Amino acid sequence: MSLQITLLFVAGLLASMPVNAQKPMKSVSLEDEVTGVAIDRPGDLYASLRNGKMFRVDTDGNILLLPVAKGKPTLFDPRDGSRLFAYYREEQHYVYFSSSRELSSYPVDSAFAISPWLICPSGDYNVWIADAADNVIRKINSATSRIDAEIKFSPGVADIKYMREYQGFLFVLHPSRGIVIFSSMGKELRTIGSGSIQYFNFLGEELYYPEGAGQLSFFNLFNTETRSVKLMRQASFSLLTDTRLFSVNGNRVEIFQAPR
Repeated sequence: MSLQITLLFVAGLLASMPVNAQKPMKSVSLEDEVTGVAIDRPGDLYASLRNGKMFRVDTDGNILLLPVAKGKPTLFDPRDGSRLFAYYREEQHYVYFSSSRELSSYPVDSAFAISPWLICPSGDYNVWIADAADNVIRKINSATSRIDAEIKFSPGVADIKYMREYQGFLFVLHPSRGIVIFSSMGKELRTIGSGSIQYFNFLGEELYYPEGAGQLSFFNLFNTETRSVKLMRQASFSLLTDTRLFSVNGNRVEIFQAPR
């Protein structure tokens, strides 16, 4: 076998190796178990811990404790990484903050929700509020203090696990329905997956979520094409960016090159 053919064979073998055969670029341990994760637009990981603290882990494995002084948020959205969002159900308020300080805090207006269950940001300043009192999700325009859209959600708002706006769509994670997608005006468009989905995230124009052991399923939001990536690695959370795969188990975060 010639040297050129040998090199081509080895390169092909390495490219086909599963993720679990690769060594992580970096491994870090946090002070408690990770119970929730998110990725901002630049590709950094945010980890919510069981003890209520929250850390950012960047693509190189550098760790930063975030200024979340009020305990663990009910819903967290890192957005673009510079203006983070957190909602606290117990205190019924939501805040915008940076990686170093709180920027602004807002109480939930009872005129828009009697029993607020979840709140997520819409654009830069507006919010979606899920009201368990009447099972309605409302889009609130903060500038005009008006309701821009209403969604009558079935079977019930109080079962919703997470919701997030992305690319002009609202995504609602329900334990029996799966991921329900709505337009910016509140029209239900489609449902993705099933009730077994524990979390979801986005990569460019694609929604992705874990499906089965060691696999991420992708759905293109604009042409509806689907694909899957086999991770071949057991993890509580697997989050993919353009350049990194974050694999989270317990209090440990392992960072790999993104599979191609």
